[in-house]
Amino acid sequence: MNLNLPFQKSSVTTPQEKRQQFLIVGLVVITTATLIVLYFGFWRSSAPAPSAIVDEGAIIDEGTGLTGSGTSGVQAIERVINQISFDISFLKDPLFESLKDYGEWPLEIGQKGRSNPFLSY
Repeated sequence: MNLNLPFQKSSVTTPQEKRQQFLIVGLVVITTATLIVLYFGFWRSSAPAPSAIVDEGAIIDEGTGLTGSGTSGVQAIERVINQISFDISFLKDPLFESLKDYGEWPLEIGQKGRSNPFLSY
């Protein structure tokens, strides 16, 4: 069996040789695409180190808001919780109040099916 690469010229190519050439080109394309995805997805971008800010002698992680030293973690968590504001003014909106309640809660589910599903009718 003679291996003919796609860039080599041969006078007569059989269907098996054409298929082999197609598979070699496909393998090269898939390998190249895989290497590109790996390079740009994993190897090129390194995860940045977690940034921290200093707040009143305490190191606070920006991502979690937890302290590393200085003040206690509970105080830092309380500070983060106090900064959270939740606007519930939508409850007084006429559009929200115009919504209708369909059905009752909790939903009553009746008995379904038969006690023995394998019995014939």
